[in-house]
Amino acid sequence: MVGSSARLTSSFFTPEHQAIAQSVDIYLDRLGERKEQLLKAIIDEHRYPEELMEAMAHLGIYGALIPEQYGGTGVGLLAMAVA
Repeated sequence: MVGSSARLTSSFFTPEHQAIAQSVDIYLDRLGERKEQLLKAIIDEHRYPEELMEAMAHLGIYGALIPEQYGGTGVGLLAMAVA
């Protein structure tokens, strides 16, 4: 299966965007069968699992809109959307 980072081929996406997508892909691939259970919770149960929220925090996704000098990653809204 091809991850989402493989689809970021447009020159619109920076190497940073591609690295973020790849990081998310690696995390999701490591979930194995658990990935399907989490997806089911999001789609069928209309809830976002705590496990994924914690992973997003660990990957720095929540800090995308916060400048680095204030403790965020400062990568911007597009990077957050890519993730």
